[in-house]
Amino acid sequence: MKKIIFAFAILISMGLQTFAQSIDTLKNEPVQYYFFVNNIPSDFNYPLIGIVNNVNGNHESVQIGFANLTKGNFGGVQLGFANTVNGSVWGLQNGFINNAGSTFKGIQNGFINNVSGSVSGFQNGFVNLANDSLIGLQTGFVNTAKNTIGVQVGFVNLTKNMIGFQHGFVNSAKKLTGVQLGFINSVDTLEAGVPIGFLSFVKHGGFSALELSTNENYWINLSFKIGTKAFYTFPVLSYNPDSSDRFALGFGFGSNISITNKFFFNPEISSSFAISNNIRNINSFNTSFGYELTNRLAIIAGPSFTWNSPIVSTPINNDIMWLFDHDFSFIDDFAYGFKCAVRYTL
Repeated sequence: MKKIIFAFAILISMGLQTFAQSIDTLKNEPVQYYFFVNNIPSDFNYPLIGIVNNVNGNHESVQIGFANLTKGNFGGVQLGFANTVNGSVWGLQNGFINNAGSTFKGIQNGFINNVSGSVSGFQNGFVNLANDSLIGLQTGFVNTAKNTIGVQVGFVNLTKNMIGFQHGFVNSAKKLTGVQLGFINSVDTLEAGVPIGFLSFVKHGGFSALELSTNENYWINLSFKIGTKAFYTFPVLSYNPDSSDRFALGFGFGSNISITNKFFFNPEISSSFAISNNIRNINSFNTSFGYELTNRLAIIAGPSFTWNSPIVSTPINNDIMWLFDHDFSFIDDFAYGFKCAVRYTL
């Protein structure tokens, strides 16, 4: 049986060599078409299966091996540990490292995906690099593209001009037309759309302001608003000398919704923790209205609703501007009151 298999393998090898030699005669170029190393000329459009597949020009077919190298353009499927095409690619590259020296149309799937030119399609990997424009989708830990029309989803997303959607822990775009959703968003110029996250830094077209307010819980509240008028976040430090919980520290988000050129609706949601022995959580919802006295100065006022949830079960003694107060239990407390504020836009 072993002798038969061995003889069959020899016949296949001889057949491949003969076939390669016939092609070689037509093209006058050297052809090596073996299992371990395949070295073929340009436009030899037959499947390559080997440890190393090397094409000295263009190739349109399938390459399966540990290392696949095409010195010209490639169309088809490359499957291997390292896939490299010096020219343009259309089709699929699937491997640990995928590289295209010019434009790419199709799918790249691997640990590192790099395209020197533009990408039209899908890159999926730990690191995705499109050194020119991206039209399509990138998903990975780090996604970078010069210009993007489409979607980037990853831990870090970087692009110069973004038209579409970025979702990740850190999103950065020089120009944004679309939406950013992440923990930290950075935009130099906001053309249209909104960044949504814990912190959003927008240099041109953004919003930042300092606000001093009083409400039903604390006489003095100092907050810093940052983001855009459509969506901003803010840390807030609160103080009430008459309360057993004098200090509180919190975080919230809100929006400025224009009604007229100067009049706006300003809903906000915030959550604070009282800093004392009797720690409690203060959740507030403000439905205020504001009026811009100048381009930078505005006054704000409106009803506020608060839900208090003491972490330590002690009664709440703090009713500065409460219009209504009801204890739903010994622990939880609901109240509504009023908020007044002065805001200075930076």
